[in-house]
Amino acid sequence: MDHMTVAVAIRVPGVGCVIGSDGRITEDCAILADSFVKWSDWGGLVSCWAGDLAKKTDLDRAPPADLDALRAKLRTGGGETSVLVYDRAADRLTHTGSDAWLIPVASHWAIGSGGNVALGFLDGQRPAADLKSAAGLALRALRAAVRRRSSCGGRLRVVQVPHDRRRALVVT
Repeated sequence: MDHMTVAVAIRVPGVGCVIGSDGRITEDCAILADSFVKWSDWGGLVSCWAGDLAKKTDLDRAPPADLDALRAKLRTGGGETSVLVYDRAADRLTHTGSDAWLIPVASHWAIGSGGNVALGFLDGQRPAADLKSAAGLALRALRAAVRRRSSCGGRLRVVQVPHDRRRALVVT
């Protein structure tokens, strides 16, 4: 089974959310890719993934209309998947996965094998006031996970997701 290794999300209430991830995909101890895109934009929902690659690929082919549809699709098939989802219309960040559980996230969260390192970094920081500073925090959290977890690495991507759907996503 292919696995995606670390992703983070930081919500700035009323402004939007920043999601980010490394580009590494591993299987057991082998590195399969270092530049995989682990985030998805489905219009009103923007997500970032860790875990089973097959579910992300299936959902990108047939995007869910809303969070309930995403959770229903995650229940099907095997493999462990963890997903951070930002609902632009509701300005809501949630953590869900293959068992379709749902955890609301007030400010920030991290998932994947390097998630505990990234989360520890984020927990020690002051809340971001805007998307640009949140993007900097996300990048630093990802770098911490890459330094501490051998399964994390590759290209780091950070996406600024404005709450206002008329504004474009900014990918770095």
